[in-house]
Amino acid sequence: MKYLIWLVLFSPFLLSCRMGIRNESVKQPLTKELTKLEKLFWLPYDSVMVYYDLSNDNIENFPNLSAFTIKSLDLSHNLLDTINPLFLPKGLEKLNLSHNLYCGFILIRKNTIPYLKELDISHNALNRIDIAPPLYRINVSYNDLNVIDLNHKNIQYLD
Repeated sequence: MKYLIWLVLFSPFLLSCRMGIRNESVKQPLTKELTKLEKLFWLPYDSVMVYYDLSNDNIENFPNLSAFTIKSLDLSHNLLDTINPLFLPKGLEKLNLSHNLYCGFILIRKNTIPYLKELDISHNALNRIDIAPPLYRINVSYNDLNVIDLNHKNIQYLD
């Protein structure tokens, strides 16, 4: 009987100790480092950024960044082969898509990326590019271009 009273009185403390030990093992630091894209998605969706670097992040599919406002976005040195204008961040002025897997034909229609001023799509395998928005700076070097159709009224730099 004395043992039963002791167990009832002290067992909550024993359970607490056991739970504390179990929680200690759960709090072990994670060994996997988050990618830059994963870190971006941890931010609130209405975040406003002047520049965000997603280069060298092994991104294969164009990420949906439409909930963010980013003025300058670096997606260079990834594994991208398509551009989805609906997935681009709001207010995008400068976009770096160099050193990806783009090939064939790129068409950017008027008003699809209304604020875009600078585009770097160099070091891909494009053979035709058709850009309607009035860009100021365009880098299409190191492609296999046969046809270039640009609105050249505002261009200040073309490589």
